Amino acid sequence: MACHGQELAAWLFPFDIRGVVDPVSVPLLTTVGVVVGAGLAARRNREFRRPRGGFNSTSALLGAGVGFAAIVALGCPTRLWLRLGYGDGTVLLPIVGLVLGILVAVIVMKRRAGHV
Repeated sequence: MACHGQELAAWLFPFDIRGVVDPVSVPLLTTVGVVVGAGLAARRNREFRRPRGGFNSTSALLGAGVGFAAIVALGCPTRLWLRLGYGDGTVLLPIVGLVLGILVAVIVMKRRAGHV
């Protein structure tokens, strides 16, 4: 959700200089929608539970790394593909990193689940 930080900030602090609320900035289909939808899907599939082990420094560091990488890559995979379609060659390396990151994450998650 790194790419929707500006939208979330506009939702949390909705007044512009004139004190007018911007009705377009409600992130129901992005940040809030993804969190609520993920919670509902987890409950439906009986996967809504607390993570085991409490605080895990490795997970915290990896999460911080992913957040940092998202900001460096301009935070939005859709934006990367749009820029590539526009002809911006500077997004080739971030797109390769995005695809490789997804592949590595899928392999790690499948191994942890015992499917590989």
